[in-house]
Formats: sequence, C-alpha cells, structure tokens
Amino acid sequence: MIPVHLWQAAITDICHIWDWLSQLSSEAATRISDGLIDAALTLGEFPNRHPLVRGLEGEVHRFTVGSWAVLYECTDARVHILRIAAGSTDLFALDLRPSEEK
Repeated sequence: MIPVHLWQAAITDICHIWDWLSQLSSEAATRISDGLIDAALTLGEFPNRHPLVRGLEGEVHRFTVGSWAVLYECTDARVHILRIAAGSTDLFALDLRPSEEK
C-alpha cells in the first residue's frame, strides 16, 4: 500500500462541496464529503484500477463517487489526488497542476 496525498486544490474542492451541500443539509454535506475522502484514500491499494482520462496532460485517472469525479495521478511512491469536481464539470477546463504543487 502506498500513501495517498490530497493536493491543496482537492482539499479546497471538498470544502466548496461541503459549503454548497450544507445549504440543504449539513449532515448530508458531511456524509458526502467524508465519503469522497474515504474513497480517495482507498487508492493506496491498487491505485491504477481506474481508467486514464484521454487528452489531459500527464497520466490522470478518474473515478466517480456518486455524482462527483475524483482526478488523480500515481507515482511508484504515492497517489496524488489532484481535484474533486461535479461529474458534469468540464475536466479539460480544470487547473490540475496549481503552481504551488508542481
């Protein structure tokens, strides 16, 4: 098993998701946010099990949790969670490599 690292952009995404969902229900917002984090952390075991996204720079994988997309990359030593976005988001418009984490 290898470590899973959430980039700051992914953490910010989860905070925005929680803020948005909490307008309807803070319990649901917490359950969904926790579920996204838990699902991301399972990538330490068999990280390459999800397909690559064609057309994105690098080897970015994508999987869904409910209606949310988790984008990540793998190295031999670590899984990097890049972003978490609504499934309907244009993935090609997302900044996957913030300058502070390159």
